[in-house]
Amino acid sequence: AACSKKHDDEDDQLTALSLLRLASPEVAEKAMRSLLSPNQIPDFQDKAIQAMTGSESPQTTHWLVAQLQQATPRLTAIITRTLLAREASTLALLQSDHVHVSLFSPAQRDRLSKHNHSGIRDAALALFAAPKPTITGKRYAHFQEALVNKHNPKEGAKLFATHCAICHILDGKGKKVGPELDGEAGRPAESLLADVLHPSAEITAGYATYMVETRSKATYVGVLAEESATSVTISQAGGTDQIVLRADLLSITKLDASLMPAVAETMEPQQLASIIHYLKQTSQP
Repeated sequence: AACSKKHDDEDDQLTALSLLRLASPEVAEKAMRSLLSPNQIPDFQDKAIQAMTGSESPQTTHWLVAQLQQATPRLTAIITRTLLAREASTLALLQSDHVHVSLFSPAQRDRLSKHNHSGIRDAALALFAAPKPTITGKRYAHFQEALVNKHNPKEGAKLFATHCAICHILDGKGKKVGPELDGEAGRPAESLLADVLHPSAEITAGYATYMVETRSKATYVGVLAEESATSVTISQAGGTDQIVLRADLLSITKLDASLMPAVAETMEPQQLASIIHYLKQTSQP
């Protein structure tokens, strides 16, 4: 009976949300804020978002796009998938200041770049073709020069263990906070160098940085590694995981910056070059 009542309550809420477009802006915004709160169960959020977007509403689209800065990875995927289902909301998403290229999967990027709607196609191509930071200029000259110098494999391994393995896995060793680095051998050393010197330029999907604040006044910054109906797990720099109950969540904010430190300010060019050459050598298949 309890399960049946819970199901009926959920159905009633979904029905009310489907009529949200008829409510005043104040009432609708309050309902939206409650729905998209990190305290809510993701499965219900998915159903609720589908109910709200049953008919296109510019205001609903605006709220969903704005929420991307506070959404967990799972909620981000739900919102993105929902907005891409309709042309008007797709265009609004692509033209928003809140959107970053890492939001889209390779399949989504390909589809949007070939879209039949010229406005969507042009917006997608403009977003995905945004120039990447370069490693030219005096500031990075020493790092480029160091790549062609002779390297000590043992020194590279030691430096990697100290500076990189605390957040990355290579050859089965390290912590899985950032992307695994096996298979990077085929990339040019200059490309790897650019990624290290500009870690926030293009963050790999699934590894965005979030700031989580709790009702008990604690703050955690890291990658949202796991989500369940009752909690989220934040992987912090150094490989420490912090589990936060949804009931204790106050806010979740997506940050533009990578969790990776500013290597150009903390490491000598020759040290970084040794790490890159060690990476290319170790990650060969």
